Amino acid sequence: MENKKEIPDIDPKKLFDDKNYSTIILNNENTDEPIAKNKKKKVGLAKTILALIDSDKADLLKTLKDSSSQGTLIDLIINPENKSYLSKLIALCWESGLDFGKHSSLFFDLSLNEDVFVSLEALTVLEQIENFSSKDDLEKGIELLKKGAKSKHANKNLMEGTRLHLFEKLKSLNA
Repeated sequence: MENKKEIPDIDPKKLFDDKNYSTIILNNENTDEPIAKNKKKKVGLAKTILALIDSDKADLLKTLKDSSSQGTLIDLIINPENKSYLSKLIALCWESGLDFGKHSSLFFDLSLNEDVFVSLEALTVLEQIENFSSKDDLEKGIELLKKGAKSKHANKNLMEGTRLHLFEKLKSLNA
């Protein structure tokens, strides 16, 4: 039997009731540094994300966007303890409207995941990325998707579509 951490059921509206809860709202001026330097705030945001992941996401998405929380989401995604939430965490990346270009190699790897939903969400994140960290990362990712599209993966057609979309972005960078 798997030992899973229990996440308490919390009414999202109560999180902003300062008489019953302490809620940390981060503002880091478009950089992950303040979050990374303050582990206590990072843990608080991570717990809030996990607590709200199955609820109405409007407040959660606003908090994610307002706090530029790419680093916290990436930490949650790579943490093996959150495997059962993986597709939902990846979906938060593109739903939040944040740019994950610095983490594109992770999403290229996740796009080949055997879990169809994880793969689908990772492909969606890749399509939403505006600024890739480097042209080289984009080229390597396109090659990875080419191999995936030739595999027996359930999402191979989606991989090919994403590969073609990203190839067009690459061509525009070369122009």
